Amino acid sequence: MQVFVPSEPVDTPPTHHVDIMCTLGAMTSREEWAERGLDKYGVIAVSEKDGEAAQVEKVGYDTAILMLKSLSPVKQVGPSLGSFSVSSPMLTALMDEFQAEISSHQGKLDTDPHFWMPMTLKEEDYKNLMKSKGVDEATSSAHYKRIGLMKEKFLQGVKGDNLGLFGAVNVGANACWWDYGQVSERSERAL
Repeated sequence: MQVFVPSEPVDTPPTHHVDIMCTLGAMTSREEWAERGLDKYGVIAVSEKDGEAAQVEKVGYDTAILMLKSLSPVKQVGPSLGSFSVSSPMLTALMDEFQAEISSHQGKLDTDPHFWMPMTLKEEDYKNLMKSKGVDEATSSAHYKRIGLMKEKFLQGVKGDNLGLFGAVNVGANACWWDYGQVSERSERAL
């Protein structure tokens, strides 16, 4: 469970087909990355050039820098709060793509590694990240290609609508945020 109180206004109109809440700040150094515990969360990075974002999950600084090269220069970075909204066309695209699994009640997918990361990372980076999580290359490659085809078809269908694909809703670097899944036992007793 998470509780957060924004330090920035969040009543902005949608800018992307997927908007994910996060606490963004300036791109950090290796020391700050570790200090902020960014290796323990899904991290959202926003490109300075076009405002598009990408997600990497639970990686160290050096790995993140390599994976986020396509966004260079990175304007902001911060932990994902896991709360997101999708446009109606994106929801329809996801439901159409996974209709077989939905109808048969088979399979289990998580938004970060199965939707957002293959939509926003390069294939080699995605495969390496999934390999570090115990997923073999053939499985991650097939899934990446599947999401890639869905993404391509989706982008053709929404051409000219002025929304980006994947963006960040910044609740502020100074937002009050408690992730009870990361609270230490000692802190829990204090609560």
